Amino acid sequence: MQDQARFRRDDQPGARWLIVEGEIDLGVANDFIDAMTELVRGAIQPVVVDLSRVTFFNSTGLKVLKAAAKDADAASVRLTIRPSDAVRRLFTVLGMGDAWDLTPGLAAAGECRPLHASERTATHRSRARPSKLSRV
Repeated sequence: MQDQARFRRDDQPGARWLIVEGEIDLGVANDFIDAMTELVRGAIQPVVVDLSRVTFFNSTGLKVLKAAAKDADAASVRLTIRPSDAVRRLFTVLGMGDAWDLTPGLAAAGECRPLHASERTATHRSRARPSKLSRV
C-alpha cells in the first residue's frame, strides 16, 4: 500500500472526532474497526468520522461504516461522515448517495448531520453499548 492508513482522534467540545488518512481497504480493516469501535464505545455526544483525507475507499471501509452506524444508533449517538472525493465516488457508484447524508465540510459539531435512517434497522435501536464492531 502506497498511502498507509492513519487514524487519530481529535475530540472537540461537543463531539468525538476520528481523523482518517490514506487508503482504506482489507489490509487496514482491523485497524479501522478498532478506531471506529473506540470512537463509538461509550460516546454520549455526536461522533464525526473525517474521511476527507482518504485517498482510496472500497467496500471494506463501507462495511465498517455501516457497522459503526448501527452501533451508534443503538447507543442513540449521532454519527456523521465527512467524505473525501474517493468516499463520495464509491457511494455514488453504488447508488448510495441518497442513503447517507455526506457532509462536505464541518465547521462545528452543531453542523453535523446524522446518517440517513434508512441504513438503520429496528433491531439496532436498543440502548445496549457495543463491545466491539464485527470483524470484516
